[in-house]
Amino acid sequence: MIMKQMGLAEKKKEMNMQRVMHDALHYFEKNGYYNTSIDKLCKGAMISRSSFFNYFGCKEKIIELIVADGLKDYKEFVYKEMEDPKDPVESLRSCIDFHIRATVKYKNVTSVAYQMAMDNENFKMLNREYIDVTEYAIGRVKELGSYTDKYPARWIATLILGKCVHAFMSMKVEECREEILDTVDRLLEMMK
Repeated sequence: MIMKQMGLAEKKKEMNMQRVMHDALHYFEKNGYYNTSIDKLCKGAMISRSSFFNYFGCKEKIIELIVADGLKDYKEFVYKEMEDPKDPVESLRSCIDFHIRATVKYKNVTSVAYQMAMDNENFKMLNREYIDVTEYAIGRVKELGSYTDKYPARWIATLILGKCVHAFMSMKVEECREEILDTVDRLLEMMK
């Protein structure tokens, strides 16, 4: 009986956390991260401040969990897309575009995550995982014979993520996607 109650408590906690994250994503995109108070998040999710701090510890943790959730989606897309691609180069481009579209769609969260990655180990680790997944996709294209081994897949993946960060931080959001894809196309051409 106690085991069952603990399971229900954990389920309730998970549901509350998901609700806070969903609301937070909405509020962060509408009002900005720094303009969204913990009180607003608690009110929207109908939880107490103490529950909020019990679940997350701090507002920064929500961004980390949202980014980790996006990474999970990116991994699923990449592994499925690169499993048996008809056109490996186009599949790789689709994978990178998937990441870019999410970055642009959630521009406020992305901006804060990039800033936090400067000095937060958890965000640095998430960035490395994005590079790992992109490196896998590039390596897969090489395995399928579309590219030579002249340039390491890790180096190209790091350049792509670096271009995403640079474009996103220095351009209007609506211009980022085309700028990044243009750079990706030039990198992919260089790899032939």
